[in-house]
Amino acid sequence: MIELPTHPRLRPVEIVPLEPNGVDQGTAGARSFLLSDPAGYLDAPLQLSSAALLLLSLCDGSRNRATIVTDYRERARQPLEASDLDEFLAQMDSLLLLDSERFRARVAEEERAWCAREWRPAAHAGGAYPADPVELAALLDRWLTAATPGVPPTGRLRALIAPHIDYHRGGAGYGRAYARLRDFEPPEVVILLGTGHAAEGGRFIVTAKGFETPLGRLALDRPFLDRLESSLGRSYRRGELAHQREHSLELQAVWLAHLYRGALPTVVPVLATSFDDLMDPGGDPLRDSESRDFLCALRGALEAESRRLLVVVGADLAHVGPRFGDEHPADAACMAQVRRRDELALAAFTSASPSRFFAAVAAHKNRDRICSVASLYAALFVARAEHGELLVYDQATERDGLLAVTFAGAALYGAANGSGLAPTGQAPRSAT
Repeated sequence: MIELPTHPRLRPVEIVPLEPNGVDQGTAGARSFLLSDPAGYLDAPLQLSSAALLLLSLCDGSRNRATIVTDYRERARQPLEASDLDEFLAQMDSLLLLDSERFRARVAEEERAWCAREWRPAAHAGGAYPADPVELAALLDRWLTAATPGVPPTGRLRALIAPHIDYHRGGAGYGRAYARLRDFEPPEVVILLGTGHAAEGGRFIVTAKGFETPLGRLALDRPFLDRLESSLGRSYRRGELAHQREHSLELQAVWLAHLYRGALPTVVPVLATSFDDLMDPGGDPLRDSESRDFLCALRGALEAESRRLLVVVGADLAHVGPRFGDEHPADAACMAQVRRRDELALAAFTSASPSRFFAAVAAHKNRDRICSVASLYAALFVARAEHGELLVYDQATERDGLLAVTFAGAALYGAANGSGLAPTGQAPRSAT
């Protein structure tokens, strides 16, 4: 029998107020909240009362169970027996929401299964996008066809930034970003950079898995990964299980498999976590040794590569509104301010300067919760581009103003005689 922890601690989860139609449900005691698990161990979101939320907030690892009972009684001014708390904790533990012996055993089991796999499965097929390859290809082609051709690019393409928002809200934006690849020769190797939304292993986390998609398999580029890891002084595999359910890379793999069917590139998948704690005055990600070592090694591996190589980033921007902790709704006035801050960050990004981009976000300490600062900075640092191009910017806002997510697509270019993909008049083949 697995015993309850003596000092219960809630795992990192997302908790947002649940207010249908944007209307408060009355008194504070009547309000409810929605708990979801970015790591994917919770099968479905869990609705919580205010009392349950208070109880979970006290489970921070600093209190034993007796202290939680006492503190709850004082704050809620309601009775709570030790047996009631134990019953509640047992339920939370059964749902794998506590950092407990049960949860760690489950993680160990999944890690063993993950290590035994050669391929990362298409975790979101049939949910975030169609699992049927014909239906999926038709959907992606529709967004590509709708993309308006832009000004012909100059120089070699070194990096492409696309959204990682769900296809339902961002499909047209994906199409406008990936349509740019039709102007360039196909890559042989793709460095996939994504946001590790539920990752806890470090700043950057690599995996030695290729990607399965309904449209084909993108194999791991083992030689490139071996060279990269041999040049690193520490392991960047800690927390690798975060790759298993992360959508930011999977949604890019689907597009790459669609565009290059018949000549699929190999991939090197990397998740980036957060730089928010580095945004002090004069802060610089390169002052963090873990980030500096990894980024310098990755840039060195890119520069030594003779094959056609492209960096692809799955990145979203702002996350605002009450669902993300803001007091005020994501209304028109709010989103106009968010747009201005996004435009400053994107102007810095397309200047191809890593330090300027980081400074633009750090100036307001990432107040809009741009989730992909680390992966965008990484792309700028390793690609060493000369200039950039904004391909698309959009805002996905819920009508009730409870949340909004912004996203963009962009391209980074280098010298015409340098590394990257050369322009070509022939489009990559798509699955039509």
